[in-house]
Amino acid sequence: YLQPATDTPFGAIPYGRVISLQKYRKDASAGRIYPGDFVILEADGNVAPATAGALNLIGVAAEGSAGSTADTEVLVYDSPEQLYVCQDDGDTTAMDETSIGGNADLIAGVGLTPTDRSQHEIDSSSLTNATANLAIKGLHPMELDSGRAGFATASGQQRKWIVKINEHLDKVVNATVSGSVGPQGV
Repeated sequence: YLQPATDTPFGAIPYGRVISLQKYRKDASAGRIYPGDFVILEADGNVAPATAGALNLIGVAAEGSAGSTADTEVLVYDSPEQLYVCQDDGDTTAMDETSIGGNADLIAGVGLTPTDRSQHEIDSSSLTNATANLAIKGLHPMELDSGRAGFATASGQQRKWIVKINEHLDKVVNATVSGSVGPQGV
């Protein structure tokens, strides 16, 4: 599924070294979590699959967990500094070289049970300089390798991107100084 220039959503996987991998609890009220799903930390301290526009992202699930299963532990890549690889949806907006340095929200698609694969991906039409779920760091090198298509030139040309969670629970974006971050003290 990690192939250049293909429409094969897979959620997110760590890019580079794994900085932190921690166990979190998931309660019975949470829906199914697929490996690669972005996850949120709920008010009760349990994790659940992220929804589009979620502001309390804690990381990406390293493993899955069935829905309505009480007292389950789920491994989560949870460092606010972790980089990930994630596909853009390419539906109406082609993400190109000018996308680097921008921000975009995620699409929290429902995972595929037969493959146990997440369907979370970058919402290319939400690309902005304002705050959003994900910070776009660059195009995955495999997209630029010799003989590859490189950056998209039209909608419908999905690419794999290197991203970082911009709206991570363990950091705060200062609204008065764009891009400034600091610890939240959680």
